[in-house]
Formats: sequence, C-alpha cells, structure tokens
Amino acid sequence: MKTVYKGSSYRVAMNDISTPAAIICFAPRLEQPYERFQDPENNWGMRFSDSCGVSCFVVTPKENDWYQGFEIGVVAQRIKSMIDHPPVLYGCSMGGHAAYALSGLFGAKSWIAISPQYDAAPCDVDNRWREERLEATDPTRRMKTLAKPVQNGVIYCDPAQRQDRYSADKIIAGGGVEFRPVVDAGHSAMAKMTQDNSTMERLRNTVRGMIADM
Repeated sequence: MKTVYKGSSYRVAMNDISTPAAIICFAPRLEQPYERFQDPENNWGMRFSDSCGVSCFVVTPKENDWYQGFEIGVVAQRIKSMIDHPPVLYGCSMGGHAAYALSGLFGAKSWIAISPQYDAAPCDVDNRWREERLEATDPTRRMKTLAKPVQNGVIYCDPAQRQDRYSADKIIAGGGVEFRPVVDAGHSAMAKMTQDNSTMERLRNTVRGMIADM
C-alpha cells in the first residue's frame, strides 16, 4: 500500500496485487475527515478489496465534500493513467454517491453503492448534513461538468429508510441498476452487511464477477 497522490483536497492510496483490473473505493462521510486524510494508513475499503483479491485505489477527501471539488478531475486522470482496464467503483453513503455519480468521469465499467445519495445537494426529501452539502455544491467550489454516470451498478440499502430509498429509486430510474435490500438497517446498511458472512460473500463475488468480465 502506498500513497500515489496527495493534493489539497484528496489523497489516493494504492494497493497493487497485480490483478488486471482494479476497484476504486470512496470513503464515507466522517465526523473528523481531516484526521483520516492525514493518516496514510486509514484507507476505507482496502481490507474489503484485499478479501476480493483485487488491486485497489482508495480516494480519501480532506473534507466531507461529496467528492465535488475541482481536484476530483485530477484524481480521476491520475488513477486512469495507472490502470489498463475500466475500474469498478465502490462506496458507502457519501462514498456511494461518488461511486455512482463519478462512474463516467472515472471511466468505470460498473459500480457498487451502499446507501448512496442520488445528488450531492440536499433536497426536501433528503436534507441530511444540509450545511456540508450546500457548501460542497456551491458552484464556486465544485466541478461544473461531469460525464454521465454509467448505468451498470448495484445498490444496497434499507428499503424502509425513506431518504435512502428515494435516492435508490432515482438512480434505478435511469436503468441498468440492480437493487439489493438490506432490511432493518436504517442508514447503516454497511454495518449490518458486515455482520452477515453470506451477504459479504455475495458482495465479494459481485466484485469478482465484475472484474472477471473484463
């Protein structure tokens, strides 16, 4: 594992185990994101990718910015210059939004999003983390043009969690998305999934299948 990029807004770590394709992991929202950004050993999703037997990159933001900063385009170009095949994107909550919404920018083949937000900006249905999301989507701070998301993904979320189901339905409406319910999880679908070995093995097999198709 090594840091292959560190800018003013994002840090990228790589774990190269010589697989033909890679998974790109996007860290979820944290109460103290700066501490994670500064710690080169704190790389969300790295352990999961190892369990899948897949090389990976982990994108860690300095702030809870929903990966909207101008620098994300630089990150995408940096990672794409280091891989030979379209990657699989993976993330949870804020990182789930990135896995879906940035899939076109990163040239992804497919993506997996757990409890994602459809839009980085808050709305009437989903007003969680309002101030952070308003700041992240300020036109003076965010990328103005993104490639269209890849409609080839999997969403995990609790169908009874109103805001998460709203986002899932909006994403699914575009087509090419499989929905996998995580019942009675609330917004903590990832935490509940990690407690179930069969669910996690299915998730690992999904990643392996996406990679094997390349």
